[in-house]
Parts: sequence; C-alpha cells; structure tokens
Amino acid sequence: MTAASLITLRETLETSLIVGIILACVDRTDRRDLKPLIWLAVGCGVAISAVLGIVLYRFFSFDHGSIEPLLEGTTMLIATALLTSAILWMLRQRSRGRDSLTEATQQHIEHRYVAGLFMLTLLSTLREGIETVIFLQASLLHTRAHAHLVGAALGIALAIAMSTLLFRGIIVLRLRTFFSVTSALLILFGASLLAHGIHELIEIGLLSPMVKHLWHLPTLSLPSGFAAGGHFLGRVLSGVPGLQSDHHCSN
Repeated sequence: MTAASLITLRETLETSLIVGIILACVDRTDRRDLKPLIWLAVGCGVAISAVLGIVLYRFFSFDHGSIEPLLEGTTMLIATALLTSAILWMLRQRSRGRDSLTEATQQHIEHRYVAGLFMLTLLSTLREGIETVIFLQASLLHTRAHAHLVGAALGIALAIAMSTLLFRGIIVLRLRTFFSVTSALLILFGASLLAHGIHELIEIGLLSPMVKHLWHLPTLSLPSGFAAGGHFLGRVLSGVPGLQSDHHCSN
C-alpha cells in the first residue's frame, strides 16, 4: 500500500461513515424523501474536490522556474499542518463526533431546514475531499511518482467496498483501531512532508543555515528492504529527519 492509498482509504471511509450517519438519521425519522438531496450534496462535494484536485495538479505540472521550490515547500508545510490538525481533531471528536453529527442532522430534519441539511452534508463531504486533494498533491510533490494516482484510486475503491460491506453487516471493522493505526502512519507521513518541505525552503535560502543544521541529524540506516523506492513504510520513514535508506547513505 502506498501513501496515496492510505490517504484515500482513510478519508473516503471517513466520508462514508459521515454520510452513513446522516442517512441513518433520515431513515429513523421516516424522511426517506430527503435521500436524493443528501446524495446531491455528496455529489457536489466530490465534484468540487475533483475540480480543485485537477486545478492543483495542472498548476504544479507547469515549470514555475525559481519559485518552484518555494511553492512545493509551502504546499508540503500546509499539508503537514492540515494533516496534523485533522488527526488531532479526529482524536478529540472520537467520543462525541457521531453524537454531535446525529444531533445536528435531527435538528435540521425536525425543523424542516432542508437547506441546512444540504449544507451539512456538503461541507462534511467537502472538508474530507479538500483534505484528500491537498494530501495527494503534497504526496505527489514528495515522491515525484505519478503512479501514486493509481494507488489513490485503489484506496478509494477499497474504502467504498469496505463501507458497503460494513453498512450491510457483512463485515465487522474495529473503527477505533483502524483510525488509530492509520493516524500513526499518517503522522509519520506528515513528518516526511515536513522534512522535505523544510529542505525545499533551505535550498532557496529562505531558511538560514542555522536552521538547516537542525535537520542534519546523525543518520540511522534503514534496512535495504525498506529502500525509499520500495516499501511504503520505508518511503515514509526515509523522510523522517535522521533516517535514510542504505542505498541513499551509500551515495
């Protein structure tokens, strides 16, 4: 599994759970006539996220000359901050996130606030979509491997399949464990983005040499099986300050 697969798997599954909670509220209140509105909001959120993703992808595909390292470094740092805040928000909301979403949905339904229900679904979907787009773009800048888009598509497909089986009761998934494990892996990925983002800013002289030395930690060698071009965990760990693969260290 690549970093892109992990990102889309987690974000898509999280979106599916949010939509599932909203749909469950609609079923319990016997307002199934609202389902087309909810799916319209989901579709709008996905479409806006896709357009944003295409715009970002096209923007970074052009040669920006001397400011390219600045753009790339800034994007990686923004992605790191967003990734960290998203994980911390998830950990804080883990116990009451479902209850607050259910309460908000029920209030919109009871007061027949259709526009509010639409916006709740749209913004919930759009938030996850924008996070996914920024994480994927940062991952692409980090790895320079366009094949990771295939991994992203596989992650989305797997998440949709898991969500379908989960809601139908065919499989049982310990969501707390799933999100804890993926959060830990994404934190490592965030450390990798942080290190490479700072490296880009150092390269253009935006950060002083004094800061640069903080990132020249004594290097610990990773096993050859975890080379940066191979194992997913190796690619993540190789971006953490002070950790490099054997191949990189030998150069």
